[in-house]
Amino acid sequence: FYGKPYGNAFETAIARLNGIPRSRIAMVGDTLHTDVLGGAAAGIGTVLITDHGLFAGHDVAPYISKCGIRPSWIVKTT
Repeated sequence: FYGKPYGNAFETAIARLNGIPRSRIAMVGDTLHTDVLGGAAAGIGTVLITDHGLFAGHDVAPYISKCGIRPSWIVKTT
């Protein structure tokens, strides 16, 4: 498979950021199980967007607690 959360998708994107350290890169997305999980597995920061997409109108805290996938940052929008 090729795509989030599989590592090959993230490695392809990171390779395009030639010379930028992983500590300066973050995956921004609206799902825990693809965007945040994949970004964390790739060794980059993760930003969960809560006002758009999957979590729009929901409190994300119970979902994070239940699945144990924790983003580096949680923001309402980009």
